[in-house]
Amino acid sequence: MFRFSKKMDYSLLLLTDLSARNGSLVPASELARKYSLSTDLVANLLKNLAKNGFISSVRGKQGGYRISSSPDDISLKDLIQVVDGPVTLTDCGHVSAEACCKISPICGSKAKMQQITSQVNRILGDVNLRQIIDANSQSSRFGSETEREI
Repeated sequence: MFRFSKKMDYSLLLLTDLSARNGSLVPASELARKYSLSTDLVANLLKNLAKNGFISSVRGKQGGYRISSSPDDISLKDLIQVVDGPVTLTDCGHVSAEACCKISPICGSKAKMQQITSQVNRILGDVNLRQIIDANSQSSRFGSETEREI
């Protein structure tokens, strides 16, 4: 089953939170408390996001993390690759035939699975953080309107 890892899920959560704070510095401990996650886990995820240019960090007592890229410029594919590595449906989805498995030369599904992997990557590349944030805010708005109607 194709599914995001917990690290990916949490990284996306942290990025959407930092995006909503309009460049304000946020300590890892504050984000960890807010989402009931371990501070070590959040700090490691944030370090990885900073190392790859999605966010920036400021050291010190008044330090923390802030978004450094526009949400329009952060694709879901890029984030997944930074957190979990290449998106593939099979082991040979991103490598040459020689680097695949021993049955690669006679595999009847490899070509189609590589094609599907390519399409999945294209779709993930077309979705950016801004779209995810906008979809969440629309969903929240609809949810609160529904609650008022009830």
